[in-house]
Amino acid sequence: MLESLRIFKEEPEHLQNLRRNIQHFKNNLKNIGYEVPDSHESAVVPVVIGDEKKLGEMYQSMLEDGVFVVPIVYPAVSRTNCRFRFTVMATHSVTDLDYAASSLEKAMLKANFSFDDKGTKTAA
Repeated sequence: MLESLRIFKEEPEHLQNLRRNIQHFKNNLKNIGYEVPDSHESAVVPVVIGDEKKLGEMYQSMLEDGVFVVPIVYPAVSRTNCRFRFTVMATHSVTDLDYAASSLEKAMLKANFSFDDKGTKTAA
């Protein structure tokens, strides 16, 4: 615990990298049609899908691509508010983040899903 506090205090580049990575991933999501509020600064980025069947299909596709993302389904959220929970890290490369967003976009195509299916979804 003390070591992590020392790193946080003495190596600010980790926080800078994390902030850059969060912004980069948010931009990637916006490019595929998902609106993430500009005020969102958390490393945990929810992507609301709203259709459990399509969420399951998309999850399987991303796993096949080697992308680990956490699906959040009922009863944790309502059935129409199911989502993925992406976690961005300071150690992710831009290539990692681009690949994750590309895998999500590919999964959306496979599942015949668009963020415009029920109006533009936004991060909750």
